[in-house]
Amino acid sequence: MMPLLDRRIEAKELEVLAAQYQRQVARGHPSTPTIFAYAKGMCRSKLADVQIGVRLLDELLQQEHNSQLAPKIVFWQAYGNARLRNYDRALALIDSLLLQDDSEERSQDLKAEIEGRMKKDALLGAAVIGTGAAVLAGIVGGLYLLRK
Repeated sequence: MMPLLDRRIEAKELEVLAAQYQRQVARGHPSTPTIFAYAKGMCRSKLADVQIGVRLLDELLQQEHNSQLAPKIVFWQAYGNARLRNYDRALALIDSLLLQDDSEERSQDLKAEIEGRMKKDALLGAAVIGTGAAVLAGIVGGLYLLRK
């Protein structure tokens, strides 16, 4: 099964959500379900769209923080932040959900995926730094030998 953070929305589906959202914006204020569906779709789209989706979810949560929709909004905020590699923020959001309901399997799965990606990115970063240090040492060593 494909990891949750790798699942993307189909372009046609996102177009439908965007059109519905834009129609409602043109009429005044879009409904909460429309904003949520569009923001969720944006979080599952390309990275430039994810930022917009997260911003919409942030604004929506301010309005809906006491509603039954709030945990779903927070889940998708965590998802979007994880896609943007804002792992600390994503984990904080998921942990807040798990404090309320630690049996929520989807949140547990997302947390495990985020933690795995954090480790992978940390190892990759360490490898890049190590390679850079080795190259720099080689250059410095080469320059030292040329001076002799």
